[in-house]
Order: sequence, then structure tokens, then C-alpha cells
Amino acid sequence: EQLGIEFEAGTIVDQVSQQITGSATALVIAEYGTHPAVANFRDNTVFPGACGITIPEGDAPAESKPANLDGEDDWQHQVLIDTRTASWAETGPLNRGIRFDKGKDLPGPLNLAVAVSRTIKDKEQRVAVVCDGDFASNAFIMRNGGNLDLAMSITNWLSHDDAYVNVPVRTVSDQVLQLSNTARTIFVVLFVFIIPLSLTAAGIGIWLRRRKR
Repeated sequence: EQLGIEFEAGTIVDQVSQQITGSATALVIAEYGTHPAVANFRDNTVFPGACGITIPEGDAPAESKPANLDGEDDWQHQVLIDTRTASWAETGPLNRGIRFDKGKDLPGPLNLAVAVSRTIKDKEQRVAVVCDGDFASNAFIMRNGGNLDLAMSITNWLSHDDAYVNVPVRTVSDQVLQLSNTARTIFVVLFVFIIPLSLTAAGIGIWLRRRKR
């Protein structure tokens, strides 16, 4: 509440994302807001088990608001990411069939990530609120490079490294070693039998020579 935001009840579901990920709660995002942290971002990202974020309506630009008497300006909010119009926040059990219940569930689009900032004594404070921390977990970063790039872009904006915002993180293009059955057999024989037996034989030989001295 101190940031002027609230988290909505329920879990966001999207049947379009379900066709891609196999789960209605694993949201696939392909479009982003106009905020500098994501303005030029183009990669797909995945948000599992997300909820909606509510921000104050009609946020005016900071320069149009009068300064507070204590020298602190109000928090300014801007949406980084929101969902499709066809999505909604499901407030009922997810294991009993998912359907939109008018008057009970919250219709989309819903905010997934929000940038919050204010100026104190000519210094800008920056906060990023993301409805789902799992999007930056190892499980989703390893499987989806877009999540890593998005997390780094937001982090660079938070640390005022604006020049590095939207700069892709370099990753190894080939992370999988594919071996034929013959090659796998050779590796098994070499590392499981030949090398251990050779080291054992060498150790016994050294022990016997020292024993004869």
C-alpha cells in the first residue's frame, strides 16, 4: 500500500497460453509496455501462477504534480507488462475446470509488472513490482532465455544503468552435447573401466616398488 499498488485475488489464466505451454496458468507474454525498461523488448516470456496488480487510475506526470511539503514527490506508476484481454483472474479452484464467472472473476487485461518511481531531493527512487517471482527462477530462466533478458533489463533500470536496458544477455548457443551410441559406449568404457583400472594398477605398481626397497 505504501507504493500505491494492490495485488488482486485469484490466479490469472489464459487459454491462448494454455495452447502453448499446456497450462492455463503459465502465461506467455509477447507484447510489452512503453516504459524504457521494456520498450524495445521483443522476446517471449513465461509467467507461471501470476496474479494481477492494481495501480491508481489517472497517474499524472511527475512534473504536473505539486511537490509535497516534506520534499518528497508522490509515487508514479507505469505498467511494464499486462495480459491479453481474453485472460482473467480465476478466483475459484483451478482443479475443477476453468471458466470465467462474471461478477466473481476479474476480466483482463491485468497488470503483471509495474514500474514505480519518485523523486526525493533531486534523486530518483525506482521500484519494480512483478506479480510472479518465479519468472526469474532457474527453472524458467534455463528453459526460456526471454525471462533472463527481461529480469536483467528490469534490474539494469532499477540500478540506473539505462544504457544497458534491453541489451540481451549473451548465452551459449549450443548447450547440449549429442553423442552417438558408439561414442557413449566408448566414454563409458573409458571412464568407468579403463581409467579407474589404470590408476589402480599404477598405484599397486608404485606400492610394490616401494615395498621392495
